[in-house]
Amino acid sequence: MILATKLKNRFSPAHQVALKNIAINDDKRGCSGFISLHGVHVYVNTEGVLMYRTAQHLKDYTGGANRFARDIDGLVRGVNELLAAQAIQTRTGVPADRLIVKVAA
Repeated sequence: MILATKLKNRFSPAHQVALKNIAINDDKRGCSGFISLHGVHVYVNTEGVLMYRTAQHLKDYTGGANRFARDIDGLVRGVNELLAAQAIQTRTGVPADRLIVKVAA
């Protein structure tokens, strides 16, 4: 289970992280929210599976295609790659979901 603080601590201070823990009857199940960098956003949810996707703004809960990670390292790497792809999309117009971006670890 990955909660908000654990995930937030994996990103640099340059990232804006707005995550909330998901709890049902005080049983914490994960977290969800947005991670932003340079005006682009990614929605993440760690309840059950580790899922992330593009978001147009901080209230976009439907966003782009769902992407999944196997562990926290894969989630952080995937979010950073998607943020980089969205930044390129903003500059070039090429859809972020069609870009393959590798971010150095």
